Amino acid sequence: MILNKKFSLDYFFYLVILIFSISINQYYGFFAVNPLDNFTIYHSGNLILNGQKPFEDYWVTTGLTLDIIQYLFFKFFGTSWSSYVLHASFVNTLYCLLIYIVLRSFKLQKFYCLFYSILSAILFYPVVGTPFVDHHSIFFSVSSILIFFLAIKKEDNQIYWFFIPVLMFLGFLSKQTPSTYVLML
Repeated sequence: MILNKKFSLDYFFYLVILIFSISINQYYGFFAVNPLDNFTIYHSGNLILNGQKPFEDYWVTTGLTLDIIQYLFFKFFGTSWSSYVLHASFVNTLYCLLIYIVLRSFKLQKFYCLFYSILSAILFYPVVGTPFVDHHSIFFSVSSILIFFLAIKKEDNQIYWFFIPVLMFLGFLSKQTPSTYVLML
């Protein structure tokens, strides 16, 4: 019975992180628009949705990762600003859940893990609110570092070692500048 309470509290915290990180980014994603930055990924995702090919039919201004992810969000949720902001909210949620999981693996108290995850939900993506190349590159780069910590910490770590170069590659295809610095580390 005690084991079930421990797991249920973790699952409850996962749900809290999920709801909070999506909600706060959805709120700030509708605040304002920076036309140069906010519409780049929107336009590229829409071009792929309309059958155009990156590098062949249009110039890829950032990296291919965001364009393809945004295409998938437009394909499944429709072409709208809501699905555009949902893309950023989804990445914000993944980041916060990964923070929680890594902190829990180092035996930090659950409430502290929740607290730091909530703080990361406030600080990570709501600053921009929409998909942004720097944030995605930082997400993939920091995620690879966090997965590296998990790979060192866990005994059954083969899957973690597989994901580190995959995340670094996705980060590099988002934007080269921050991910290359992390790769050198």
